Amino acid sequence: MMHSRKIKQVAYGSMVLLYVTCICVSYTWAHRLYGNGKVVQDIHKAWLLEALPWLAACALAVALSRVQPFHRRRFQLGVPLVLSLVVTIWLIAQPLAYSLDVLRYMWDGRLLVHGVNPFQYVPIHPHLTQYRHWSYWWLMDWKDWPEAYPPVAQVYFGIIAWMTNGTLSQYKAMLIFNQVASMVLFYAVLVERKRGNTRGTEPYLPPRSGRVLRWIRHYIDEAHRLSDKDVQQFTLFLLFPPLLVESFGSGHVDMFAIPWLLLAWLFRLRNQPIAMGVALAMATCIKVYPAVMLAALIDLRTWKYSLKAFVSFLLSVVVVYLPFLSARGDLFAYFTKVSQIAYNGSLEYVLAKWFGPIIHKHASLIILGAELTAWYVVLVTSARKWSIEQKVCLTGLVFILASPVMHPWYVLPLLPFAIIAADFATEWLAVASHLTYGDVFLDMYIEYLPTYAFLFLQWRQWKSAVRTRRT
Repeated sequence: MMHSRKIKQVAYGSMVLLYVTCICVSYTWAHRLYGNGKVVQDIHKAWLLEALPWLAACALAVALSRVQPFHRRRFQLGVPLVLSLVVTIWLIAQPLAYSLDVLRYMWDGRLLVHGVNPFQYVPIHPHLTQYRHWSYWWLMDWKDWPEAYPPVAQVYFGIIAWMTNGTLSQYKAMLIFNQVASMVLFYAVLVERKRGNTRGTEPYLPPRSGRVLRWIRHYIDEAHRLSDKDVQQFTLFLLFPPLLVESFGSGHVDMFAIPWLLLAWLFRLRNQPIAMGVALAMATCIKVYPAVMLAALIDLRTWKYSLKAFVSFLLSVVVVYLPFLSARGDLFAYFTKVSQIAYNGSLEYVLAKWFGPIIHKHASLIILGAELTAWYVVLVTSARKWSIEQKVCLTGLVFILASPVMHPWYVLPLLPFAIIAADFATEWLAVASHLTYGDVFLDMYIEYLPTYAFLFLQWRQWKSAVRTRRT
């Protein structure tokens, strides 16, 4: 069996090689796809503007994770934080690269500010004619498609539209607040993991008198608990290129789910099932698939804990959806049209080759079957003894691999867990799908085959670790 360090070297070496290859031939792909003209120039510019922070972040992450330039923990943690914010601001100042989804977010927020339920009409509906006098209308895609983003995402869109008056640069600038929240919560998770809390023990809570700032100060004082490995993980989270570029270069909604997932993780470590269920519900109401992570955060052997988490999760989802349902919106119309999207998933691609077009008509059943299998593994088999982050990665990655549609930003909510779990399958998919999206032939083999290979190696490694602990 390949040693975990060897897996790590192969994974990160392959990622860097793939990145360099993609940058070297990006001009060729752009010309092949789009010919000559201004569009190609824009694509080249976007590639290079993304490549600069990508390469800088990659180099810094590797350097800072392997050396200790500062003896004090606070400096070791503070330097990558500042560097991450600098790269973030650089990306926010650049034009959109290859995804215009953020324009649909801004359109939805614009409607919500004017008191219109985004789920009620498609953008080209005559009822919305008065709102089309908008500078980004001509650039927006999917004008004849129903709303795809859940209610809490709509609340984010509405608040940002209200605060920014619907301009792209201001919208992207607002993402910094989400980034800061993610940084703080990821750090808090690292500290809480060191306390070694388990279910059935009283969690160590910060003093109540200080509220948010004192809570943050409390966790800062706990920096001495962190090991060198924790500092490396914190650095990688702050500078991991797909997280930076997909979040701030393109502004994808998936990044808004990350703080809620980190909160759910934190509450899970602090043995607070109700709060954990609510936080996971909020993430699910931003991007639907975090719901599958519930199996990774509960344990059927502690049924009271699991029941509290499940009920709070379910009730929170219902409460969030009710206002939009009462406004005559069709919240689920989008899912009836998903089958019309050309597939770019892995499992469905293989099954369609074997069994033909009938597979596309039953994509939901394929996802359900794959996910129920993953739930069985993490709830019933010996894999239930894996760490929280390992189980989250498995349940989330199975959903993505079974889905008929996979875009690079879908992996974002999994990356905080993947970094701590050293889940190279998820990290590979995040990097490869970002670099090859829409530009490279054979992307199925570049993205998915290595992902399955790393997943198999990790499975063996994690199972071996469980057997070692048992003995």
